[in-house]
Formats: sequence, structure tokens, C-alpha cells
Amino acid sequence: MTSYLDPVILARAQFAFPVSFHFIFPAFSIGLASYLMVLEALWLTTGRGVYANLYRYWIKIFAVVFGARKLRALEDENVKLKKLLGEAMLDNAILKDVAAKNV
Repeated sequence: MTSYLDPVILARAQFAFPVSFHFIFPAFSIGLASYLMVLEALWLTTGRGVYANLYRYWIKIFAVVFGARKLRALEDENVKLKKLLGEAMLDNAILKDVAAKNV
């Protein structure tokens, strides 16, 4: 009998959670952008207010998804910059140590 706390099952669940987000959100944002384009075109060609209201509603959701994606990119860039700063500080400390021994 397999336990629910089996390490393999837990590892698969841990992997499935972020993968599901990476699978759903790009497709959702690409589809939503196309849907917004259609709504705006319908609104401009027909002049019906229902399309304008739908467009305004969905543009807010698109902005949240787009903002979350940009936030993730900024977090990744921040991690890279911290790593570079740490490496530069380590190089600086090594150079100071070597310079102090040579004096």
C-alpha cells in the first residue's frame, strides 16, 4: 500500500504545481490578448457599449497577468544582480588580501 507521504508522490506534486502555472498563464495571456483585440474591433465597428464594457473588464485582468509576469522577470534579474555583486565583492576581498601580503 502506497502512503500519501511517499517522497516520489510529494516530489511530483511539488513539480506539478509550478509547471501548471507555467503551462496555463502564458496560454491564457496570449489568448486574452487576442480576445481583447477582437472585443475592441467589435466595439469600434459596431459601436455597441457591451463590447466596450467587456473590453474594459478584461483589460484589467490582462494587466494583472502582465504585471505578474513582469514581476517574475524582475525577481529573476534581481537574483542575477545579487550573484554578480557577491562575486565582485569576493574578487575585491581577494585582491585586497593579495595586495596586503605583497606590501
